[in-house]
Amino acid sequence: MKQFFNILIPLVIILSILSGCATKMGQANEASFKSMGNDVADIKLTLKANEKFNLMFHPLDANPVSFKGDWDLADGKYELTFRGKSIDFNSLFPNYDGIEVVNEETIKFSNSLEGLWIWGIYCYKSEK
Repeated sequence: MKQFFNILIPLVIILSILSGCATKMGQANEASFKSMGNDVADIKLTLKANEKFNLMFHPLDANPVSFKGDWDLADGKYELTFRGKSIDFNSLFPNYDGIEVVNEETIKFSNSLEGLWIWGIYCYKSEK
């Protein structure tokens, strides 16, 4: 009987670890915002389950640009902190419709918004 438990306990531990890894790998994104059809740019903001985000911005007449950072959800608001490249929030979010600029690298907006205006282009929300 002791041999049974000597095999069972490590097996349960290994299966628990693998199950946790598989769950994290299979997690859907928290949310994404994608541009509607237009003649200016393709835009996609993806809030990943690992609390990282990626903003892909591809003007149709130029090379794509990617912005990355971290996000958090507190009090019903997403808070995005951009890392790396400096951001001109006045150009990226020209009318700040529903967007609060916290500082030169951080913005906040309600998680209940159905879409965002990014660079003057409406990006609709699709959850998970």
